[in-house]
Amino acid sequence: MRCMVRPMSNPRSNDPRVPVLNAVLATGGRQTPRKALAEVAGVSPRSVMNVIRELSELGVLERDPLRFGPGCGFVLCVALGSESMRGGLLDANGDLHHKTTMTAKPGQLDLSPDELLERVLNLVTKIMASGLADRSLHVGERRALRMLGVNVAWPSPIDRRGFAPGRALSSPDWLVPRPGESERHSLAEHVAFTLGPPFSDNAERVNAINNANADALSVAFDHARARAFESDETDASRVILTVRVSGGLGAATIELAPHKRNVLSSFIDARLMIGTNGYAGELGHLPISFATVKDITKEAPEGLASINVHHWACSCGEHGHLEALASGTAFARRMQASGYKVVGDDARARTQALIRDRSNAPAQRALLDCGRLIGRALANPILMHDPHTVALTGFFADQRIVRGVELERGIWGSTIGDTVAIEHLKADGYAYNAVRGAGLAVVRHRVMRELPRLLRHETVEKLTFPFEPVHLETMRRSSGSRR
Repeated sequence: MRCMVRPMSNPRSNDPRVPVLNAVLATGGRQTPRKALAEVAGVSPRSVMNVIRELSELGVLERDPLRFGPGCGFVLCVALGSESMRGGLLDANGDLHHKTTMTAKPGQLDLSPDELLERVLNLVTKIMASGLADRSLHVGERRALRMLGVNVAWPSPIDRRGFAPGRALSSPDWLVPRPGESERHSLAEHVAFTLGPPFSDNAERVNAINNANADALSVAFDHARARAFESDETDASRVILTVRVSGGLGAATIELAPHKRNVLSSFIDARLMIGTNGYAGELGHLPISFATVKDITKEAPEGLASINVHHWACSCGEHGHLEALASGTAFARRMQASGYKVVGDDARARTQALIRDRSNAPAQRALLDCGRLIGRALANPILMHDPHTVALTGFFADQRIVRGVELERGIWGSTIGDTVAIEHLKADGYAYNAVRGAGLAVVRHRVMRELPRLLRHETVEKLTFPFEPVHLETMRRSSGSRR
């Protein structure tokens, strides 16, 4: 059945659907009386009821609570780490469904493209099977998911052509064409080739994003929604600097647009700063002087080894970079040098146990030193961008890391005062932050920006494409043939 929506004769002034959809997005699925929703949308209660009735029939809206429905589509979103791999289905409300985690694999980023993409395919197959089995995600009686696309968050710089430069993905096979082909694939093309139809049917359906940028979009969305009903409209933008502290270390800067009451325009019109070539935010490759390391790590407790500036290499192969000195990998190296066993198949679990052990003075001091090194490195971007908030996320973003950053506030505080909020996104609660951010990148473009145009002029079905059981079976056969 084709879902047609009649374009209005004067869509800008007469069509109430766009302000109602903006109001639904701002309310975030809360139980909102229709009268209050009408006030938010700036239209009459009768118009709200008519819009809800029409768009509910199309699956675009759901009632009680009023929120975007499965007719708006889902984003298949995946996030990769140095060992971890997570994914889920993100709806147009910003909510994740069928969150799924693969078993951690140390050295995951050393795998060949075929080996790593096989893990991605296995994860995706599990997610899509769960989604197809969930009737609440279907539109009508048809057993299918309406999809907006797929986005994978990678722990690597991504240039504007979609390639991963540097050595974060260390296999040389990422840098050469596949057998029998003359040109190498971008990250998105690799994923499309692996997943097959319907994702591979259109190049625009598959995307790639740096995981720190994905984190930043998730943080920005929450900030915008939290302010949606604040009355203090402003012409000033709000800058958020997100720092992802995991096995590696990266950052992203996003400028929220000026806040307007009752809409999420601050997020919809936000600007993610990716740089001239796409490399903005590579904070981990900032050189740190030996004198800085010596100053921060002096008077270390007995039993804590020194940071080996000259021998611990960054993921890019260089020495003296922040990532080599203050990331989760750097912490594990320092604890190993101090006599703690943090290598082997359970290295991540051993490292996390040390992080949580508040009675272990050497480990707690090592965490504080990492935080101080990060705080010292943040002085440059903070003074350059004057952020409202610095958000720390990632599995290594422990409270001692945050405390170390706070101890360095004086470096930038002497110039811009004590105005920067340090926000700690605890690792346990934000394990899927980059997954969600990858999905929000697609939702922001396809739903928040494109849906109003489709409502005015075209069909809602053009917003999405179907994923059906036959596609899942093709994925399963493909996965089996790779083993």
